[in-house]
Amino acid sequence: MAQYNNKLNVGPIMNEALTIVSKYPIILMIFLVPAVISLIGNAAISENAGIYFNNLDSNGGNINFGDLFPSMGKMMMLGGLVSIITEIVAILVSAIAIVMVADAVAGREVNLNKAFDFMKDKWIILIVAAIIIAVFQFIGILACCIGYVVVIIATVFVKQGIVLDDMQLTESFSKSFDLAKTVWPDVLMIFIVYLIAIVVLGFIPYLGSFVSPLVGGFFTVVFTLYYIRLTGVPPSGPQPMA
Repeated sequence: MAQYNNKLNVGPIMNEALTIVSKYPIILMIFLVPAVISLIGNAAISENAGIYFNNLDSNGGNINFGDLFPSMGKMMMLGGLVSIITEIVAILVSAIAIVMVADAVAGREVNLNKAFDFMKDKWIILIVAAIIIAVFQFIGILACCIGYVVVIIATVFVKQGIVLDDMQLTESFSKSFDLAKTVWPDVLMIFIVYLIAIVVLGFIPYLGSFVSPLVGGFFTVVFTLYYIRLTGVPPSGPQPMA
């Protein structure tokens, strides 16, 4: 069994994450991309719904069920499509952020285009991994809320294994589980801090919805740093330009 550096503290890792995102704010800014896509898509759906119900009012409130159900079905399909596109873009963005964090730690140039080029061939396996994790999380919720938390902790390093160490699905899940076992109290603590931040932001109208993705991005940086420091292996990534 591999030996990992489990003598880590949450405070220094959080401080290092703050230092990196302060120096390279692009790492956080890219997490606004899926949020903006979701906002635009949902706004378009809401506008179409508003047009339909405005027409309904102009007709004296007479509901044409022949038009209502197809219209609702269309809006639901569009909503599902927006959600899928948003999630896929979010996976892409988090992978790019992981690469840029590794570059920052290794002293390489932090470049958005190079980070994208490095991880683009791993996009499909990342999507598959995300689907598997989502299924496990759903099962965890059905079993018990604690099951959901266990899945979160056990799979927290899956993306890092795929992106930074070029692992396949089985290997990445296995390594994430092994790593999480050694530092699960720290992972749980960080996850709780993340949840508290998201809940607090949820009470802030408008601003909260834009800041939340940045918070999620910051914790992606934190867990990537944790992965790098735990494994003690120099992070892979695109080499500096000559």
